[in-house]
Amino acid sequence: MAILFFTSFLLTVPSIIGLIICRRYKKKKGKKAKLIIRILLIIVLLAGLVMFAVPIAFGGMIMYGNYHVAQYKLTLPAVAGRGDLAGVKQLLDSGTDPDQNDDLNYTALTAACSGEGNYDIAKLLIEHKCTVDIDIKEYIDQKDVGYTPLMYAANKEEKYDIVKLLIESKADVNHKASSDGCTPLIIATKYPNHSNDKIVDILIKNGADVNAADNKGKTVLAYACNQPADETSYAIIKNLLENGALINTKTTTLQDLLTLAKQYNVYEGNSGNEYYNKIVSILNEYSTK
Repeated sequence: MAILFFTSFLLTVPSIIGLIICRRYKKKKGKKAKLIIRILLIIVLLAGLVMFAVPIAFGGMIMYGNYHVAQYKLTLPAVAGRGDLAGVKQLLDSGTDPDQNDDLNYTALTAACSGEGNYDIAKLLIEHKCTVDIDIKEYIDQKDVGYTPLMYAANKEEKYDIVKLLIESKADVNHKASSDGCTPLIIATKYPNHSNDKIVDILIKNGADVNAADNKGKTVLAYACNQPADETSYAIIKNLLENGALINTKTTTLQDLLTLAKQYNVYEGNSGNEYYNKIVSILNEYSTK
């Protein structure tokens, strides 16, 4: 910054002096040379002014950005995102709208359901009548557009209590995100090592569609099969099949599901583990029913 200001000074002051001298120079001879000199001096002056303006504009942008960040940190979604229960309570008690957001619908409840989750904050917000099924309007890379708090809570087993709380508060277990067509049940089954049979079970027991498919046609059962085979993934697949999940649909077949299961569990020198073999067996069993 200091270098830019100093360079600007070196360019601007001499060029202004030069233009003043040119203006006072009255001789008729050398008019063309005088014009060229003037043009060059004006160019140098403009360059100096630009160099002077750039750091000011840049500094202003930084100050505005810092101010905006500082202001956001005081909002309900930001305080909830930090896990500050006392701060959330203080804002709510002072009359802050429990659905306060930055016009993208990322509310404090969404923040409380994201990441590791915070049950106490989610419960407090619901007690203050926040909107349970509010969905994101815009997000990074547009991936989460249409996601609800329940969908953020359903992706990790540690957030079972939050999922239960949201369902008890009438959250829509079959909400379909506009960006990718995912539902809470798909979210609960699609991420390797995060699937939780307890979350899947409570969603199914509360009416989640076991045959839901995303915008690409990939079904809940397909996502469940496309996981490392273990006790949890087998329990999820068994639960889905026992509750009416179809093996053969418009977009998937038995062979598709077996192929998905094999991707994670069978590789060179390994024929799969005990749970992989159980998954193959139960898929074959239900394909004939």
